[in-house]
Amino acid sequence: MEGPMATTVDAIELFTKTIVNAQPWLYDPNCTPLPWNQTALESVISARKLRIGVFEWDDICLPQPPIRNAIKNVTKALKAAGHEIIPWKIDNKRAVELVLRVFRADSAGDIQRQCAKSGEPPMESACDSPEPPKTLLESWDLAMECTDFRAAVLKKWNETAKEDSPPMDAYIAPVNPAVAPRHGDYSKVRYFAYTASVNILDYSSCTLPVGFVDPIVDLADDTTLVMDAAGAELPRPTCERDETIRRKYDPQTYAGMPVTLQVVGRKFEEEKVIGIVKVIKALLKLE
Repeated sequence: MEGPMATTVDAIELFTKTIVNAQPWLYDPNCTPLPWNQTALESVISARKLRIGVFEWDDICLPQPPIRNAIKNVTKALKAAGHEIIPWKIDNKRAVELVLRVFRADSAGDIQRQCAKSGEPPMESACDSPEPPKTLLESWDLAMECTDFRAAVLKKWNETAKEDSPPMDAYIAPVNPAVAPRHGDYSKVRYFAYTASVNILDYSSCTLPVGFVDPIVDLADDTTLVMDAAGAELPRPTCERDETIRRKYDPQTYAGMPVTLQVVGRKFEEEKVIGIVKVIKALLKLE
């Protein structure tokens, strides 16, 4: 994910609006000439009912208890305010496959060339690949696979419409299944599929804090990993990384750590996403 970082959503709005109002498309041929849409933002924060998708987990890596609880709390608050909740899921396995193939298309050649200019030693990255760089035709084929994936997700999104309601406005999802990696654990709990899918779709997204780990509430799952602390059934671990992420959670270690989610809208819907973040923050009474 790329974009501005700030301590408030108002600052995100100000930054984004300022950049757009500067008309960067007059100076950068890669920019789309799309003016700021204040109406889209204001329509979201008005009293109209929102239709929000909820992406609880991707059937690969289950989020740790504080993140699952955060999704439940946000969902409950949205429902209580009269907004509609829609179950939602994206094929994260396919998304990650495509993202990694795009990252590795030139076998880290560009990174190596840039490092050579300064003498900086290259670091290990997701762009490294033992395979040779893709040919032009192979790159075109990969670009079409990405387009097909985007088209499939867009079709699924449009199918959330009902006879008297438009498609969902956006969806909420984990940013990462782990609250945070402890020192030495980063490679063990690293899992970027929840954000990689947003990257490959080229969608608008905003991460927001929705609370802090409460060791009294956010209890660890049962040691069997097939039940949570309250005895409710959980899906069995799907892989070694999934099991590791589940076992690495400790409520005392993570007490007080921030818990975040992301709001994801379609391409060029930054204003709508910012508006929905404002709605959620107001419902949760977050400063």
